[in-house]
Amino acid sequence: MASQKKSAFLTEHYDKLVLAAALAVLVGSLIALLVSAGSNKADSAKFRRRVQALESTERRNVEVVPGLLFSAARDAARASYGMSGTNVAFLIAPERVACVNPKCSQPIPIDADACPWCSAEQPDENAAIDESWDSDSDGMPDEWEKKFALDPFNDDAALDPDTDGFTNLEEFQGGTDPKDAKSHPPRFAFLRVRSIDVEPFPFSFNGSKMKGADGSYKFAVKDARGRDWYVKKGQELAKTGFVLQDYSSAMEERKTSTGVRKQEVFTLVFAKDGDQVVMKAGAKPESSIYKASFVCAKDAEPKVYEAKRNETFDFDGDTFKLLSVDRKAGTAKLERASNKETVDIPAE
Repeated sequence: MASQKKSAFLTEHYDKLVLAAALAVLVGSLIALLVSAGSNKADSAKFRRRVQALESTERRNVEVVPGLLFSAARDAARASYGMSGTNVAFLIAPERVACVNPKCSQPIPIDADACPWCSAEQPDENAAIDESWDSDSDGMPDEWEKKFALDPFNDDAALDPDTDGFTNLEEFQGGTDPKDAKSHPPRFAFLRVRSIDVEPFPFSFNGSKMKGADGSYKFAVKDARGRDWYVKKGQELAKTGFVLQDYSSAMEERKTSTGVRKQEVFTLVFAKDGDQVVMKAGAKPESSIYKASFVCAKDAEPKVYEAKRNETFDFDGDTFKLLSVDRKAGTAKLERASNKETVDIPAE
C-alpha cells in the first residue's frame, strides 16, 4: 500500500522534481564559476606583480635608443620579410617580366641582367628606349602606337579607327595617320596582278619563201583569213608593228609524201618594243606578247584594268604604263606618268 502511494506521488509530481534537479545543477555550476573567477583574479594579480618586478629590474640595464635609429628599426620591422639570397618578398608576389628569348619566355625578376633559365642577356632598363620595340608583336612599334593613342599591348593591327578602308598596320607601313580619314596610303600601293595571259599571234608560217636575185629571201606569212603577206628582213609585217628581225635555217628530217626526208627548215624572229615572236615553219608561233590584268585590293567590287607591254591604263587619277611582266612569279612593273616612278606590282 505504501509503495503504491509513493509511485502515485512520483507520477503526479515528476515534472516538478525534474525542474528542481535542473535548478540545483545550475546553482552548483554558478557557485563553481564564481570560485574559479576569484581564483583566476588572484592569479592575474600575482602575474602582474611579477611582470612589474621584472620591468623594474630590467630597465636599469636598458640604454636609450636614438629616435632616428628607432625609426629605421621600426620601418625595417614593418617591411616585407625577404628570404635570404633573394629579393622575393615573403608571401608577396614580386614584379617579374618575361625573358626576351622567344624560345624561353620564362618569368624572371624585372631587374635581372640575365635569364636564370636560359642565360640570355636581358635589356638594360637604363638604356635608351628602342623605338622599334613591339610589345604585342602586331607589326607596329610601341612608340608609334603611343603617338596615335593606340594600345601597344594588344594586337590592333587589323583595326581601322578612321574608317578610311586602311588598317592600322597599313597606315603604319604607309607612314600615314590612322586617326585621320584623309591621311592614308596611296591606293596604287594596293594594285595586284590578277592574271598574265599570252596573246596569240594571228599569223602562221608554213615555210613558203621566195629568193631574190640578190640572194635575199621573202617569206610568205599567212594571216587568220589565209592571206599571204610577204616580208623580208627589216620589213614590218602587215602594219602590226612587228618587224622581221632575223631568220635562220637548219636541216631537219620531215615526213613527206615520199617518206622521211631531210629538208631546210626556216625560223623567223619578229620583234616589236621588246616583244618577240618566233615562227618556225610548220609550228605554232611562240609569242612573248603578254596582257596583264590588275585589280585594287581596296575595292569592294574590284574593277579590272588591262594592258600589254608599253600600253597604259588610268587608275586613281594617274596613268600607269606596263613595262614588263614576270609570268613565273605573276608580278609586273609599272611606270607612273606623274613622276616616272617604277612600281613593282605583286600577284593577287
